Amino acid sequence: MKKPLIDITDWSGGMTLKERAGGKNQFHIGNQIDFSSQPGKLTVGSSWYNMGLASGDIDFQVPFFQYTSDNELYIGGDNAKIYKKTDTGTFTLQHTDTNGSGVKGMTEYKGYLIWASNGKLGRFDLSSTWNDNWQSLNNSTTDFHYLKVWVDNILYIADGRYLDTWDGTTFTSQALDLDVGWEIRCLETFGNLYLAIGASFSNTYSKIFLWNGTDSSWNDEILIPEPNIKAMKFKNGYLWVWAGNSANLYVVPVGSRTATKIWQFTKENPKNNLTVYPGAVVERGGTIFFALSGVDSNSYKINPAGIYSFRADPSRFTVNLVFQDTGYTETYKGMGVGVSGSGGIVIYCSEYNSTSSYYRIKREKVESNEAPYSSEGYMETFWYDAPSNTEMITEVFGIECDALPSSTYIKLYYKKQGDSSWTQIGSTFQTAGETKFLTKKIIHNIISLKLKVSIKGSTSSNSYLRPFVTRLFVTGGLVNRKY
Repeated sequence: MKKPLIDITDWSGGMTLKERAGGKNQFHIGNQIDFSSQPGKLTVGSSWYNMGLASGDIDFQVPFFQYTSDNELYIGGDNAKIYKKTDTGTFTLQHTDTNGSGVKGMTEYKGYLIWASNGKLGRFDLSSTWNDNWQSLNNSTTDFHYLKVWVDNILYIADGRYLDTWDGTTFTSQALDLDVGWEIRCLETFGNLYLAIGASFSNTYSKIFLWNGTDSSWNDEILIPEPNIKAMKFKNGYLWVWAGNSANLYVVPVGSRTATKIWQFTKENPKNNLTVYPGAVVERGGTIFFALSGVDSNSYKINPAGIYSFRADPSRFTVNLVFQDTGYTETYKGMGVGVSGSGGIVIYCSEYNSTSSYYRIKREKVESNEAPYSSEGYMETFWYDAPSNTEMITEVFGIECDALPSSTYIKLYYKKQGDSSWTQIGSTFQTAGETKFLTKKIIHNIISLKLKVSIKGSTSSNSYLRPFVTRLFVTGGLVNRKY
């Protein structure tokens, strides 16, 4: 057998969203792929389940999810209605806000579910009493009134250019005010000393104002070199910030006042506005999940709309695409974390497809009667280019894996320069117990070669079986280029 032209044995570096740029343990792009459960190996990730309403179809988006202390999951719709999850697949209407606007913020505080609407705060005692007009706000036109319970056990409310507070006894309007022109979009913890206030000035420049909650003015600032701030999340001593019209990701360590760009998206249409909504970021087990929206048809092949994840550690930063639909017609306004029946801690998201005009509330498939890895995931390698003045001739395409579980499969595809579609190599690999799949395929005149592997787990209920790929390779040789 000739020497390997391509030989990949590690995917732990994650994807780069660059066709030719990345490390030895990285790849171009994937969808519903898992490279961290068994580091270095590649397998299929979680499948997703479409939830519904107890009556009627879902016709709204969910900007905010809230899991409460009585083990219930509430969702606040942009249709001014609040629903509760009543079983593993259904939400039931609980209340309609009489102010008529969508839910613009939601949290639990001291035994109450609290939400924001147009110029009002409402609250629910988690039993029977709903009050749509519990408190009045200063701003009735802002898109979001982000609600955050900080380490001092006080509720902070984003209210246009103001920050209001509620300590369980006293509601303080305009506890902090920014200059005219500023608008607060999101709030987050920044260690134990400061509340981080993400704000933009007339969509031209942005800052994170740091406030200790007691002084008459903010205490410090972090400049974000973007026209706006989209969302924030604090985890493991770092503040993660999505900002700008490309939804670039910045990180700020506790104690620092410098934001460092750690990841950036690409948009082919300069007029396009990629976004991460304030409620579309969650954390589970040290991994941050966020939903990218606003991708158009010009950019979706570069960085699709969908749900992404990364480890909340700059020194071990890797990015994964957890779920993608079409990649450019979807908007994901909100995400949530909660407990789903027997499934443990589960990720939820709200999706709207503008082309097909459908709304969905999705969750990971984790229930006892479900197959959590039953959807097909895929990974695409970088383009591998022949050295100057040479071309490749392939001989054998191969996959090595842990013993293949029954009722699962792996498929291998290739694409060479000039190809518009993928060509499958051999037949689908699905023989249980096998650990190596080799297909002889001689292809001449290859200047650039790219591989794609698709992986599917068992579709049987309660089955957690899925393949783990350990090696992907192509053997062959180089010859002088003929043209």
